[in-house]
Parts: sequence; C-alpha cells; structure tokens
Amino acid sequence: MADASMSLELGHPRCPMCAQEFASGGTRARHLALCCPDLIDPEGWAAGDGEVVRRCAALRHPKASFRWAVLSRRFGWTDDGNGDEKSAPADGDGAEAVEGEDAPAPEPEPDPEPEPEPEPEEPPEPKRDVWRVPVFIKAAPPLTEDEETFDPNDDDEWVGHPTTVQHVEVRAVTRGGKSSVVVDNLDEVPGSAELTYDLDFGHVAVGDRVVRSIGLRNLADVECGVGMSAPDHEGVFQTLTASRPMPPLGELDVKIAFQPGRVHDYHEIVTLKTSLRTIRVAMRGAGISPALDVEPSDVVDCGDAVPGDCKNATLTLTNPTAFPQRWRAEVRNLSSPGQSTSRSPFTFSPGGGVIAPNGTCTVTLSFTPDAPGSPYGYEKMFDGTIAVVVAGGGGPGAETTRELRARCWADGSFVCGGDAPDGEGDDGDGDHFSKDRVLPPAVNAVGLRTGLREPRPRAPYESIELTLPGPIRPGDTSSASLHVGSVKNADGGGSNAEYAFASFDADDVAKGWRVDEPAGSVAAGDRKKVTFTFAYPPAPRPVDPCHFGIPETVRADVTCVLRGGAPAPSEE
Repeated sequence: MADASMSLELGHPRCPMCAQEFASGGTRARHLALCCPDLIDPEGWAAGDGEVVRRCAALRHPKASFRWAVLSRRFGWTDDGNGDEKSAPADGDGAEAVEGEDAPAPEPEPDPEPEPEPEPEEPPEPKRDVWRVPVFIKAAPPLTEDEETFDPNDDDEWVGHPTTVQHVEVRAVTRGGKSSVVVDNLDEVPGSAELTYDLDFGHVAVGDRVVRSIGLRNLADVECGVGMSAPDHEGVFQTLTASRPMPPLGELDVKIAFQPGRVHDYHEIVTLKTSLRTIRVAMRGAGISPALDVEPSDVVDCGDAVPGDCKNATLTLTNPTAFPQRWRAEVRNLSSPGQSTSRSPFTFSPGGGVIAPNGTCTVTLSFTPDAPGSPYGYEKMFDGTIAVVVAGGGGPGAETTRELRARCWADGSFVCGGDAPDGEGDDGDGDHFSKDRVLPPAVNAVGLRTGLREPRPRAPYESIELTLPGPIRPGDTSSASLHVGSVKNADGGGSNAEYAFASFDADDVAKGWRVDEPAGSVAAGDRKKVTFTFAYPPAPRPVDPCHFGIPETVRADVTCVLRGGAPAPSEE
C-alpha cells in the first residue's frame, strides 16, 4: 500500500502501521519489534532514522498476534502488546542492571489451590465473526481547459488530493449444529444465494388437488415453535397444518396443498419461522390440461360377428404433451339387446396404463357376443360410447370419447341398413336406444333359478323396414339402400353368400318401385349395396289420393332369400 494513505512525521511518536502513540522510547522499540521485526531497528527508530520510518510506513503484518507471543517470551513482556506498557523490562527502555548488586530474592510460590469440580457443559455459545473491510475513496481532480480526459490509473494525477477511508463491517453468527431445526425430506435448490429447499408438486391436472409435506425435525433439547408465512392470496398453494410447537427432539409434517385453476407454471417462496431457525421453501407446480389423441377419430366399429365369435378393433392412443399421462379405457351407455348373460361383450387390452411423453399406445378392443343382437338389420345392434379417461380428471380435455358400434347375426349371411326401431334413434346425446326398452318375455323359472336367460326364440323370418327420403312430388324420384353381407370368422374363414329379391307385384311396379340388382353374391367379409328406387308417375291415376292433392304413403313388400355364409359355431 502506498505511503500516501497515512501521514508520518519524525516529531510525532506514533507507530507507522497502527498510529499508536507511544509513552517512551522503550515502548516504541518493543512495539516496532512486534509490528515489523524484519525491517525495524529499535535503536535506529529511537535515533530518528528517517529511512527506517519510510520503510515501516509501507509495511503491514497480518500475524501480529503470533509475533507478539514470540517476542513477549523473548523479552519477558507481560502486557497485550498494544504499546501502552510502562513497567515491563526490555532492551532499550532506559532501565539498566548494575553490576555487583544482588538481585532481589524471589518470593516463595503459594501452595496450589485445589482444582474445582468440573461443572456440567453448557450448550456452546453462537460463534460471532466480524470483518472490517476498508474502502478508499479518492477525489478526482477537476479538468482544466488543456485536459480533455482524466486517467484514474495515473498516480501523478492523484497527487495533492485527499483520500477518504470508510469501513464496512460484516457480522455473522453461526449456531451449533444440534441447536437447530432441519428439513428431512426436501432437497436444496442448487445455486441459490440463500439456503432454500425445493418442494415440487409436478404436473397436476387443472381442478385436481395434490398434497405434499415438509418434514421438520427438532435437534434441540428445547421446545420449538413453528409458524409459516401465508401463501399467495390466489389460493393455488394452501397450508393445511396450523402453527404449533414442536417438542424437543420431535418431528412435524407441514402439509401443503396445490390446486391449479388454469394451465400455468406456478412458483412461490414461503418461509417457515421457528424459534431456532428460519427456513425458506420454494414451491412449484404446473397446471396442465391432460389430453390424449385417439384414433379412429369418429366411430369405432367392431364389425359383424356370429355368436361365440371374436372380432377385434384397434385404437391408437398418442400423448402429445411433454409429461407422462396415466389413462384407462371403459365402455359407457352400452346397449346390448339379446345377450343371454350380464357379461359385457366388449373388453380392452390393455385397459389402462401410463403413456410416456410424446409416446403412443395400441389398444385392442375385442367383441365377443354370445347371442344375436336385435333388431335385425339395424346397424347399431350393439351401441355405446368408448371413454378414454386421463387420471386426474376435472380439467378440460381429461376425457376423450368415441362412438362404438357392433353387430351379431344368427347366420353367416345377413341384410342390414334398415330403419331404427320406433322410439329409438340418435337424440343428440349419443344414446341411440330407448331407455324404456322391454326385453322379450323369454325367461322361465329355470332360467331365473340358474341366473341364465334362455335364448330368444327365432321368428320364421326377419323383417326390415326401409323408408325412402321424402315427401316427393309427382314426377320426382327417391331412393335408399340396403346392404347384403357375409360374415368372416375370426380365423379368416367364411364362405360366399347369395341373395335374391323377389320381383315386385305388378301394382307396385305401376306405382314406380324397382330394385337395381335383385340377385347376386357377396364374398366372405364383404358387403354389397342394393338400391331401391321409387319414381312416382308424373300424372297420378284417378284412383290415387295424390290425384286429389291428398298426401299419400306408398308401401311395397318384397321378399329376400339368403343362402350360404359361414354358420355360427356349434355349442359344445
């Protein structure tokens, strides 16, 4: 350090290092020998050696206490080395020994006192550390007209300007390790300027609620009160544990609840205040809207089957989010008329699980009917809703639904596409069947006792109604279609089906009825569309109500004969 930070003159008896004023020359000698024994000659200082003074002014020794201990043993000093001693004998302090004189006899030492009994150890006092940091402030000289810039690194420009010294005190108190409260179940936040613990709630569905705990343990032998600062008023984080004292060497779990109200990342810091320590906890959680992409995107059709057969349909679930999602699949609002047992004919494999972020999962839906469905010819014999539910429901998008359809036929060949039964249809809620459907009276006393329902007796023929769109005016046409199909077994086997529609009566033909392909064959697993057309004559006959402007419903009956097709498996 430059000697400009301190003023020294030979006429003032002060130490060049600590500015301590001396009482005598001997005191100065011992003090300088303590501060700078390597460069200071005590006799030179007493004689006023200016070179020694200059060198001493630029010297600082960080181990003054250690040097004092060494020199005090060497010279017999007894004070604390601060320069205020008056009577300690030392070299150069004016006290000289006279030859020939006897030194005074030493006084007898008193008997040693008995050692006191050791007292019980008290808890260690907190350790306090204090640092004093000097800050040197120099005033910059004003610029003259000839000077445009000022170089702060040029020592010549600082000459003649005063220097101000300020000190900043830093105080720290360290408590004993066993006189505190610790957190057992949380990790510290890495890189934080202040000790902070991390409480992570993870991804939580919007509207759902998750509870976590902060485990506190009291290491002290005294009771410790525990309190907590109030979380934010928004109410996303809530404290469930009331303030209470924690017994000595006891434990306490502080419950915190996280319930997000929207899709957002939440962060908050709370403070646990105890009588021994203050603990900072950083709470964080993410409100999410769980959703899975399901394919097919509209209708899941398990196809056509016969009793005892098994047909499979495939669903693909995709997790488009950056976090894993737990899911389950179920069938709701199922209508399965004609089944002889209460077992659901639909099963999922797998029925649930966890999909990794941006991952996919393939789900197989199996259709295993045990009896033909009803009514005959209806596309939605077995009808319901597939629901893929993501765990933590309550938020938007937590559930994905798809319409479910399937059919079961008594024979391998069939005709379908007819009208829905009376009072049954799509009412806008996805329920295609009437709620008050009455099952056919096909249960006897034996069936009730055994818990099984006897098969529904088969009619001599099946009836299908096909209504063409209308009304139409004379000269217009209207058409609708039926489908003739053949069932393919689960193992891929089957046979072709043949069909033949009888000719319309002559009166029906005169009214305008016709069929585009009255006979043909269908391969196993396929369907063939047969279209019926009604073309009302441009000039109604005088016997028809339409001739007088009265609405008229025209009806025709036609018979279809089916042959072939794979039969239903025989019951063993």
